[in-house]
Amino acid sequence: MRRIFFIIKLALIMLWMAMIMLLARKHLSMTTPVKLENRYLDQFIESREEWAGIYFNQSKVGYAHHEIKRTEDGYQMREDVFMDMSVMNTPQKLESSMNAVVNRDLSLSMFSFRMSSGFISFIVYGTVEGTLFKLRTITGGTEQKKELRLEEVPVLAGSLKYYILRQGLVNGALYSRNFFDPLTLSNRKVDVRVEGEEDIVVHGESFRCYKLRQSFMGVELYAWVAQNGETVREESPMGLILLREDKEQALRENWSERPDVVAATSVKIDQPFAKSGISYLKVRLQNIQAVDFDLHGGRQSLDRDMVAIRLEDLNNDDTYALPFSGSGFRDYLAATHMIQSDSNAMQALAATIAAGATDAQKVVRVLTNWVYKNIEKRPTLSMPSALEVLKTKQGDCNEHAVLLAALCRALGIPSKLCAGLVYMKGSFYYHAWLEVYLNRWISVDPTMNQFPADVTHIRFIEGDLDKQLMVLHLVGRLKMEILEHA
Repeated sequence: MRRIFFIIKLALIMLWMAMIMLLARKHLSMTTPVKLENRYLDQFIESREEWAGIYFNQSKVGYAHHEIKRTEDGYQMREDVFMDMSVMNTPQKLESSMNAVVNRDLSLSMFSFRMSSGFISFIVYGTVEGTLFKLRTITGGTEQKKELRLEEVPVLAGSLKYYILRQGLVNGALYSRNFFDPLTLSNRKVDVRVEGEEDIVVHGESFRCYKLRQSFMGVELYAWVAQNGETVREESPMGLILLREDKEQALRENWSERPDVVAATSVKIDQPFAKSGISYLKVRLQNIQAVDFDLHGGRQSLDRDMVAIRLEDLNNDDTYALPFSGSGFRDYLAATHMIQSDSNAMQALAATIAAGATDAQKVVRVLTNWVYKNIEKRPTLSMPSALEVLKTKQGDCNEHAVLLAALCRALGIPSKLCAGLVYMKGSFYYHAWLEVYLNRWISVDPTMNQFPADVTHIRFIEGDLDKQLMVLHLVGRLKMEILEHA
């Protein structure tokens, strides 16, 4: 049974979708149909608090809480999210908390963000000095510092709603704003369009609302907002819904059996097949724009809406003496805030596992086998940090992938993360693995100990964690047809 768990794990991809949409939707959508002057805005948000229940496929899975208070120089904001779901029949509880100080113009001054799931935590602190953003992240018991030079002072998602309040709402109007995302330490753009008015019923109570369509990384999300500025309902294509509730309702009412996010988001097919031993797979993709994804390149080829995958045949040319000395691979060798290949612990471990070997292909095989054997296959809802995985020795596909990427980069082997689908028991499940450069890009899946990875690994996205948010375009929308396999 243990082997079943690590093959079909959605893990952090689902977390990103939940958390990012909560941050981007919940606080953008609180608006009012009049233009508010600064004096009234200050009075309006002197002390404001909102609660919402979080539902996934009609089952309550959590709650969200937002509070803002007026200060002498600006505002203090707090956002709390709690989610209780099931991943591969394993209960998973996730908590996050954001505390921030923003200026009178709603620009960010400082913030702290903490996300935890069981014994795993991810912490970010940030302060703004002009357009210099100083960040500290703590994961795996290690603190890292980062500075970002931005063209404009950022805002948080929780501040965006007040930015829109100050603009005033007009039917058909479009509002655009960048906000800072603490999960990926990057700026994101959200467009909000007012589509008109509708009557909405939530928990038996009727509300006259403005309907807002929000575009986030190409994904459309919807919110219904009452005329007093209170969010009544929000929904996303993946089945995640927020409903207005009071504190007692949000904390204690309507809870049901945990839904399993892996089963609910898998891509079903009408032609099940046995994947053992096949070296070629061709599928047709439906309901998405295939050209928007990293479907072409390496072992994959894209022809209109069809993707063909051929298993790599490793040979003696697929190697070199370590470290890699070619040019143009700087990003694939660099440490990041989640792939800490430059840490002393990571470099020492990589050297120990390699045991002096310098043949890149052989070293990749040894590293992959080590990660497979030493990391417990356990569903995890958290940010996949290589140092955290090294500390806890457990995780799912994302944790396996970032750890192997860090070990490879520590020894001078270019690597890149991949996200997409893998086939198991009649369905395709969201999954993460990586590719390593051995004079050409070769797929490798440390969760399954596959080098190269089998052809049912269909890569949609390549790149580090911020790029993988593009998976939002797929969940709840993608359909697939098996055309050929051999």
